Amino acid sequence: MGFALFRYGKQRERLAHMVVGGLMVVYPYMVSSVVPMLGIAMALIALLWAATRLGL
Repeated sequence: MGFALFRYGKQRERLAHMVVGGLMVVYPYMVSSVVPMLGIAMALIALLWAATRLGL
């Protein structure tokens, strides 16, 4: 999902999608437990939603 978001952001020149996509690709290497991974993913998607609603 992270790579797809990054690619979409790059094609459409949307910085928020590129940043969240890049973070979603990288953060699983730094977190070892499933519950924090899910929490971080939900937070990143919420931030992306908020940034999109604000027009970023």
